[in-house]
Amino acid sequence: MKLNSVVRKDSVMKILKKITLVFIIFFIFNIYNVYAESLPTKFDLRDHIKIEVRNQQETNMCWAFTATSLLSTHLAYTENEYYTFSPRHMEYVMSTNSLIGKENKYAYEGKGLREGGNTDIIKQYFIQGTGPVLEKNMPFINNEDPINESDLPLDITYKQVAEAAHILPMYKEWSNGELVYKDYAQNVMSNDKVIEYRNDVKEAIKEYGGVYATIAYDPNGFNNGNGSFNTKGENDNWHTILLIGWDDTYSKNNFKENVRPTTDGAYIALNSWGNETGDNGFIYVSYEDYSLDLISKTYIKDVDDVDFDNVYSNEDLNIAKANNETLTELSIMVDAKITGNTRGSLKIDGEYVLKDFLINDCLENYEIRTPVKLNSNSKVELEINVDDKYKQYFHPYYYTVTDKSQFETSKLNNNIIDMNKSSKEIYLYTRHNTTDNGKTVKVEILKNGKDYTSKFNVSGNEIKNNQTSISITPRAVENGDYELKLTYGDKEISNTIRVINSTYIDVEGNTNSSKGDISLDGRISVTDVSQLKLAIVNLKELTEGQKERADMNSDGKISVVDLSILKGVLVNLITL
Repeated sequence: MKLNSVVRKDSVMKILKKITLVFIIFFIFNIYNVYAESLPTKFDLRDHIKIEVRNQQETNMCWAFTATSLLSTHLAYTENEYYTFSPRHMEYVMSTNSLIGKENKYAYEGKGLREGGNTDIIKQYFIQGTGPVLEKNMPFINNEDPINESDLPLDITYKQVAEAAHILPMYKEWSNGELVYKDYAQNVMSNDKVIEYRNDVKEAIKEYGGVYATIAYDPNGFNNGNGSFNTKGENDNWHTILLIGWDDTYSKNNFKENVRPTTDGAYIALNSWGNETGDNGFIYVSYEDYSLDLISKTYIKDVDDVDFDNVYSNEDLNIAKANNETLTELSIMVDAKITGNTRGSLKIDGEYVLKDFLINDCLENYEIRTPVKLNSNSKVELEINVDDKYKQYFHPYYYTVTDKSQFETSKLNNNIIDMNKSSKEIYLYTRHNTTDNGKTVKVEILKNGKDYTSKFNVSGNEIKNNQTSISITPRAVENGDYELKLTYGDKEISNTIRVINSTYIDVEGNTNSSKGDISLDGRISVTDVSQLKLAIVNLKELTEGQKERADMNSDGKISVVDLSILKGVLVNLITL
């Protein structure tokens, strides 16, 4: 009886093991299928939308061509809306010396014609209200000379970018004939981390459309016959392209022999050199290209419509106040370029204050001087009556006075910073009715009333042209919700930042707070575990300072006991 019972139990256990094994295989297979479905071996936006190839000719405007195509592909792919935007308009609006006899007040500080551009310039253009405009409103010509102000349309903006995102750089170095990859913090990346970085790029393309990228162009690395491109070193001939897909099976043999990569795989990219170059205007950039990942990649996540019925000017109404909410002077910035006399009317909370007043020649700065009582949420309505032939450039404007009329932020849809992702950053814009260029918006990051600002990298909070772009990247913080508080003057606004998948453990205030930080980067991470493993087997020489941090139990020795303690700290099992 006992023997039969054991045999039965043994048989049942074997059956259960087989069932378990089948279940595990089925589970893994399904997980793989879901992942494979979300990120296929090959993906090409051209299979989903029509993409226009354009030609920058002899100009230095690849950045503007790529940026306008970035917005076009995003709208076509996510909204099924097709527009061709004007690169020339972007170039002229953002250059300080683009106007004859006058400095362009909308320009990016210090940028001149023919000097190229970058993502900061592009984002400023997309959010400040001066663009983009359609190609037909300012057609491309091979000309980068200053123009008359009347030839620069400013009041026919079609879209406004509400949120853009970055994929931070990944660096590459040659060592003993092999590429070594490093992350944004200059830590060596494993093969899995490199794949994860590329997956971030692929996911951005698949979800949002094109991704703005930069390469260091070298004619020796370009095969014009099939469009393949690869470099094995950096140079100063930077050129922007739009990543619109990828092909993991793209053969390394397609590349020139002198720059042939070691593995298959390439991004599919839209170029701006016309249909006659590459593969009908498209190129294939090897995953191994030395320069491709050295600069942040940018993609658009959210776009707002511009309400033409409620917009006529790029400037807010400049309301001068006295005695709390009494309007003493109203200054109207009229930017529409029309000639001849026209008339307007002004209402406050639905009541006419001025009716049918004359504006002579649409002066750029027209002032209405009349005292008006104004509540905190009063609606100021200004309507300009223009001849029919000018109406495409000029629209009624409505302005509501609120407590935050001087300081606002764009909506922050994606407030999660995933420390497991290659892109560990959030980006937002503030907008002001101020001309205090060069001054800064104060940024504070708090958690449970404690100031964590110093543990985040905060950049770009200087006011430029009535706006501020702010980039926020954590350096050494735990998981959790943090309050992002922005202050300018007496105005204050706040958002929430959520940090997830952080391996950092805050041991601040403990006398042994440096224990475990072997890499000396201000945090405890898997890098420290790796370095301790190498030190134990004598494959890494530690400095005296590193040895002190590696000696987790303070017994004067470096051993597997210290390794166990460090692993426990890393997974929050042990508190120092």
